[in-house]
Amino acid sequence: MKEKKSIIFITIYLLLLLLPAVSMPFFKNAGNSEKRELAKAPKLFEDGKLNIGLGNDVDAYISDHIGFRNMLVSFENSIKAAAFKESGVERVILGDDGWLYFAEDLNDYLNIPTISRRNAANIARTYKMVQEQLEKEGRSFLFTVVPNKSSLYDRLPYYYVPLKGKGNIELLSEAFKSEGVRYADLYAAFKENSEVLYLKTDTHWTYKGALFGFNVMMEAAGFEHEDFSGESFTERKDHVGDLAEMLYMDKAEKDVQSYCDREFEFGYTSHEKKPDSLLLTAHNDKGRKNTLYFRDSYFDTLHVFAAESAENSVFSRRVPYEISYAAKYDADLTVIEIVERNIINLAERAPKAEAPEAVLDISASPADEGLVRLETEEDGEFVHFYGEVDGELIGSGQYRVFLLLSDAEKSTAYEAFPIFEKELMGTKETKDNGFSAYIPDEKSKGKSISVIVQTESGNYIYEKAFEK
Repeated sequence: MKEKKSIIFITIYLLLLLLPAVSMPFFKNAGNSEKRELAKAPKLFEDGKLNIGLGNDVDAYISDHIGFRNMLVSFENSIKAAAFKESGVERVILGDDGWLYFAEDLNDYLNIPTISRRNAANIARTYKMVQEQLEKEGRSFLFTVVPNKSSLYDRLPYYYVPLKGKGNIELLSEAFKSEGVRYADLYAAFKENSEVLYLKTDTHWTYKGALFGFNVMMEAAGFEHEDFSGESFTERKDHVGDLAEMLYMDKAEKDVQSYCDREFEFGYTSHEKKPDSLLLTAHNDKGRKNTLYFRDSYFDTLHVFAAESAENSVFSRRVPYEISYAAKYDADLTVIEIVERNIINLAERAPKAEAPEAVLDISASPADEGLVRLETEEDGEFVHFYGEVDGELIGSGQYRVFLLLSDAEKSTAYEAFPIFEKELMGTKETKDNGFSAYIPDEKSKGKSISVIVQTESGNYIYEKAFEK
């Protein structure tokens, strides 16, 4: 009898051990909630060769897809949070009173800049050039940075102590002011507002916060718009915060979202109609003028107010920013919006806009071999010229880069954006000594190219030109 009971016990035990593996096909993928790509099914052969990392691939796949995984991970993280005040996910920080924070915001919260002062100045110069281009076309321009939640509402653990000094957002806003870029200071505006306008368990603002941000932007742009004054909002506890979902997955407790009671009259004119679509367009017969927004996820809520206020509106998440969209969609106002934690991206990728012609009346000394690197790529109707200038040439100050395209008849100079194309240059380092210029293909063909570097200590020309 004892032997029979032992066999039954062992059988049940083995079945319980096997249950998670056997049930794998019946459980949904949790990749979206964890904001990462889950391990793919392992392959015995890769590129016609035996996969020597098969063991690790199998282990990673089982770890990510095993049955009951979400429930077990959520249970474990709940225990860590309740018993030890500890987050079970590296990307989420537990704050006081149920507040959750994105760990990737920490550098900004601690005032640790990830861009240099020259990066900030380069970004400001770049978007001043964009602004001037649009103004020549009779269009308005505005740049804005959405502050991180932790920059506004500090419920983080006591051991995170901000350093004295200036972070990315301060460096950039000062550079924009110095360069004359039209800028909406959302950080200052939200700091002056005593109402909590962000979600406790999400990285984003509420609909009420989005409306507040929209009005600040439009006022800074001096743009005629509906301010939605007197609108009422209804609060409902039905929002699953992105941070809560990362931490607790499908067991996440819902957050309180404020919804505008207005019946919006605009209609989507794009094929895609989801708020996070790559390209979203809308129309409202009662709206005013046309607007173009280069945006991120903070416009998932804000775009409804923008679309309601404009006759035609375009919302693009494409990178690099296609500045030609302003003409394509006949935008009266173009807005570029980016969240504080992503400011560094501005130093790593230039907007896609035709380089402006420049009048050069300077003398330049030859640059030594190796001090200027120039690369090119075909990009639609443009040739994209990009590269870097050695720090020995630039020194510690600012610089400007011009491309001189010449043939037998004439030479034309174009000013490049002072942005280091990190990905194209094949490095993991964010630098502040690059340049990037888009010149139409028909203006580049058959031309020799020279690079002129203008620095505070002198001007230099890289004359190792080549035919395009």
